[in-house]
Amino acid sequence: MNPPIGLLTPVKAAIGRWIADFHGQFIGDTPANVAWAKQPTALAFAWAPARMVDQVEPMLSEWRRNDNTGRPGSSAKCPALIVCVSNDYTETPGEAGRPLTDEMPIAFPYDPLKRSFRARLMSVDLRGQVVVIAPDALSSMSIIGQLCLWAIARRTFKAPFPFAGFSSMWPVQLVGADRIGITNPVGEHLSVLALDLTIRAAIPLFRGPRGAEYADGNEPPGFAVVREVHNEHDMQLGPPTGVSAEEWARFTRLVTWADGPTLVALSPVGDAR
Repeated sequence: MNPPIGLLTPVKAAIGRWIADFHGQFIGDTPANVAWAKQPTALAFAWAPARMVDQVEPMLSEWRRNDNTGRPGSSAKCPALIVCVSNDYTETPGEAGRPLTDEMPIAFPYDPLKRSFRARLMSVDLRGQVVVIAPDALSSMSIIGQLCLWAIARRTFKAPFPFAGFSSMWPVQLVGADRIGITNPVGEHLSVLALDLTIRAAIPLFRGPRGAEYADGNEPPGFAVVREVHNEHDMQLGPPTGVSAEEWARFTRLVTWADGPTLVALSPVGDAR
């Protein structure tokens, strides 16, 4: 029931939306940046396969050869913003939050079938990088500076994880650190700055019943849950052996009596809530 898209794909998609929102509010302050702000978001930034501080030139060559419009001439212009997430994996330190190793019941509030599933929770720190390639230093510094400001204002955002036909939102956070745009020399007519980011994400692991576990008969199935309790005990006999007066009082509040509750004799037990 988990879409086979990879557990980290929703996180990367959320990062992409975060960058797209940044571009949407970017203020151009140089001729190059004014032109970049007017570019459609799909032409303003791109994803790279991995951390690329040592691969700026190959990435720049790929960017320049890129054709996003299908029209004659290059559609890949500078400034360019290239985003990547490292292929390594780091578990979030214990002092910053613990993973949920025991399964917890979970339900989607708008599920008309009212199914019950189970979930565990991973917590991961991902290394990300943003590289800005601009025709001059003022333009690249402005983009990096405004991006750092955006990272403070939008330090947390959400990643939607699909399961059983629904999506639930889980937090993604940029871990606070000194953000420094590092210069990378590429040609004498370009300014390149690289900014490292640490991205902390909560990743849910959903599942339904499997094997001999009881299922509710829906598709996809959830775990069987108690919908209704039928009481066959004669309430006038009082509590069964081993049931305290307080427990009996709580139970009687949950029962619907055929002849009304006035026939039930209870000893005073005070405020048994």
